[in-house]
Amino acid sequence: MEPGAGRGRRIGMRTRLAVLGTLSLALAGCTSSGSSDDAGCADLVEFAGTTYTGHGDLDRVPETSGRTSTGTRLGCDDGNGAAADERVEIEELRALTLDEGFLVNGQFYLPQDAEELPAAARPWFEVTTCEDEGAFEVSGTWLGVTSARETRFDGDLRPPYRVTLRVTQGPERYVDAKVTVRADEQTEPQLGPRDVKRSLWKGGEVVAQLYCEDGRFVAAGLSTGPSTPG
Repeated sequence: MEPGAGRGRRIGMRTRLAVLGTLSLALAGCTSSGSSDDAGCADLVEFAGTTYTGHGDLDRVPETSGRTSTGTRLGCDDGNGAAADERVEIEELRALTLDEGFLVNGQFYLPQDAEELPAAARPWFEVTTCEDEGAFEVSGTWLGVTSARETRFDGDLRPPYRVTLRVTQGPERYVDAKVTVRADEQTEPQLGPRDVKRSLWKGGEVVAQLYCEDGRFVAAGLSTGPSTPG
């Protein structure tokens, strides 16, 4: 089945590489980062006299206005000396004013003293459920993989496992969403160590033939596409 073309805004290459840069180079650690690092340093950006904090992983990419500004990511002492402050590009969101929140490298920031998410931002953090009848296909950026099996070597991948991807093509309701796909012994073709090393580690894509089961995405087949150059 040919995937439909998504109309939503896609993550730019710079943002995509920033997201991919948070991925581990070992299968056991192939997950994206949250709002603070391993040393407990909060992810803070200062803009227009206000401090904003990074707020988790987005389940759906929000639409931006195309306008940008500049802020400062505050350095942190992780025990090895304080890091320097860093100038960063801020992307304005269509649904929010800049004082309510913005994006930096694909991460959502809101005022540090905010007590809750703005109503317009809540759908961006809602897990996307599988709602189609019959088989369909999606493709997207491979963000990570988890498996209950003990890892024997780098890239070791045996079913059952779960693949997380950011959908770039497929049914419109899934485009720009982060989805988790379950693979088992019946999935054919399967992903394997070669795919992990060739695609996941290098920012490649996954093409998935899927069906829905109780709101979950189940893989009938999985394969990898080209990796990002460099």
